[in-house]
Amino acid sequence: MYDLLSTNDNYEVRQYNPATWVSTNSSMFGDFDDSVQKLMEYFNGANADGTTFDMVSPLIMTIPDNSSLESEIMWSFLLPSLFSQPPAPHDDSLFLTDTTSMTVLALSSMFNNNNKFDIEKMISDDFALQSIVDSVGAFETQEFYAAFFNPLTSSQGANELWFLAPMNPFGLP
Repeated sequence: MYDLLSTNDNYEVRQYNPATWVSTNSSMFGDFDDSVQKLMEYFNGANADGTTFDMVSPLIMTIPDNSSLESEIMWSFLLPSLFSQPPAPHDDSLFLTDTTSMTVLALSSMFNNNNKFDIEKMISDDFALQSIVDSVGAFETQEFYAAFFNPLTSSQGANELWFLAPMNPFGLP
């Protein structure tokens, strides 16, 4: 799924291959469970082919503007690579997203409180975050991604926060 480019105690830099995701949008304070449920239904056959297949981690929460907790966010589940043409979702609020290859700065321990990332702290603590990003190289901080590797246990919170090298694989404005 990815190649590890570098690592230390606080982060990894990874190169991810192009992929296809099934996605939905909600408000930052929207219902996490409702968004994940819609995505799960797609995997359970609520798609044009009626195909059922296993969910693949991670679930990604895309936050396009880290200056506002009122931003619309996008939830995306990685689709298994077995599809050359994934089936279209039945639910109009779901859509397929193709991503290009991407270089990710993955923070797995910084800003992590009891295995939960505190998004508000991340946003307000610009200096510490910027110093990490600057120490690694050029990564975008205008948008970030929370990666959930056990998304059906939402009480655990995000496992990692991702920042991207200067490109926009999810096609955000």
